[in-house]
Amino acid sequence: MPRIRSLKPDFFTDEDLAEHPFWVRILFEGLWCQADREGRLEDRPKKLKAVIFPYDSLEIEAGLQLLTQKKRHSPRHEPFIIRYEAEGNRYIQVVNFEKHQSPQTTEQPSKIPSCENAKMVEEQFKNGLGEVPKLSQPNTKTLNPKPLNLKPKKTSDLDDERLAQLLIELMLKNNPESSIIKHLTPPRRFEWVEAARLMRERDGKTTEEIGAVIRFSQEDDFWKTNILSMPKLRDKWDQLWLKARNRGGSGYQVSQIGKSETKPDAAYWAEYFKKKDELKAAGFSEEDLAEKLAQWTRERRKK
Repeated sequence: MPRIRSLKPDFFTDEDLAEHPFWVRILFEGLWCQADREGRLEDRPKKLKAVIFPYDSLEIEAGLQLLTQKKRHSPRHEPFIIRYEAEGNRYIQVVNFEKHQSPQTTEQPSKIPSCENAKMVEEQFKNGLGEVPKLSQPNTKTLNPKPLNLKPKKTSDLDDERLAQLLIELMLKNNPESSIIKHLTPPRRFEWVEAARLMRERDGKTTEEIGAVIRFSQEDDFWKTNILSMPKLRDKWDQLWLKARNRGGSGYQVSQIGKSETKPDAAYWAEYFKKKDELKAAGFSEEDLAEKLAQWTRERRKK
């Protein structure tokens, strides 16, 4: 049964949580309310979806897998949750639950086995320090998986999905039999969308810049065999950006994704980079820089 839990101010400023979408943070809070006094609960994604997000269409399994990833900003690099098997059943342990929660004295002791010495599920980071989890690969006949339904959607959310879709389409254009796209499961595609979001919100890139670099990466003979996912593109951004810029602005406007193959003229990119350098020299932060460039692009298109 659900319980009343405490929410500390530190929750809102946690850097590791901030790297996850808004709904995954809500999911994490929801797990507290479903957990017993030791922070344990049954690992049943469908049931958790019904009690935490009854009115939304979300991939709870994808959210749970994100919460099992090790933290980048924590000294111990532990995950938010541990998923494990014990006595033939699957459970979740909320890490550091007893440190942050004060259950009522009337709350019954946990009846769920501890995760100590238990078998970690395949997707779980063992002790929060393992390799990237291997996501399940269900059979699929489609080369173009449907995007996750992350309601409600904002314009920025749609841009992230369109950027992921752009990379998918260009990879299929280069290799119609791409095994990577054939086996692009919803959780894995979600990671691609997340990488696009992090490039915008964390790295200060605009959707126009990301779209241009995606197109460059799939047109270049060397990079199109190396950039085969959105996280990889984010990792190699600096090299890709310099190469694309030196080539003279081989990019496409994000507004044209799925609509037209029209490249912006050379004058656009010359003005764009000049404007960016001016804003940098004026001392704008990366976040403000991205916003100013996006505004400048919109105004230029109206002319």
